[in-house]
Amino acid sequence: MKRSISVLMPAHNAEKTIGLAVKSTLFALPRHAVLLVGLDGCTDNTSSVLEKINDPRLKVFELVENVGVSSMLNTLLSETSTELVARMDADDVCLPWRFRGQLKYYEKHKPDFLFTNGILFGSPVKPFGLQPQVPLPLLPEDSPQLLLYSNPFMHPTMVADRAAMVNLGGYRQSAAEDYDLWIRAADRGLKIARIAQYGILYRVHANQLTQQQHWKEKLANDSILSGSQSELAKTLVSKGRIGLDAKTLRNYWSNNQGPKFYVLFHRLAAIARHYWERIVAK
Repeated sequence: MKRSISVLMPAHNAEKTIGLAVKSTLFALPRHAVLLVGLDGCTDNTSSVLEKINDPRLKVFELVENVGVSSMLNTLLSETSTELVARMDADDVCLPWRFRGQLKYYEKHKPDFLFTNGILFGSPVKPFGLQPQVPLPLLPEDSPQLLLYSNPFMHPTMVADRAAMVNLGGYRQSAAEDYDLWIRAADRGLKIARIAQYGILYRVHANQLTQQQHWKEKLANDSILSGSQSELAKTLVSKGRIGLDAKTLRNYWSNNQGPKFYVLFHRLAAIARHYWERIVAK
């Protein structure tokens, strides 16, 4: 069974990078897929770059005013009708085998959200300008605990069940709209996984939103995100997945180096389980 898929790509003044982002995504996509690009109040030549790309799978939506990533993504999501919805950023590069690998996994395991690993590149990436993530898979049973303390998933590598995203209400106005969505999905008991393969080249640059101090300050005081984390903590405590009081546990981990060791432990446990099931258990 071939699953239909739409890719959402918001863009704001991305004239220098969007050409490669769009072309690499179209190259990796199946023949009957759709790439929806949302121009979010662009004041540069982003639109002109896209006009030069002749591919019937490319659909461009343009807003005069800048509404932000969350609103732009919800607008694009409302324009989709496919079974699956994927993400891609306007400054990243999609690797040729990305969707083939993710769709193959979907056919066998049917998760609600699926991610890949990424390869970071750019001048701020030291020492060589290129840094692959450790290629570890992440199983659905490990995701809720990890999401309580950190975000182990790269947003632009996402492929998700459209109905699941709609039922969750799409993206909210959080500084980390993606992290908030994953936490709410985990709280609902949805299956969130990551495969070991690399799906994108993830560009790191000084002008990136997540590199800006004002964004970091907004994230630190994000009541939407902290509310989602609290609800997930309560759910995990009620299910016996964590044994301490949720507030006490979150405060302890946030004030210490615990999250790093916790995440490392669960990632090692995930890969150990993965290879046990594939090699030893057989």
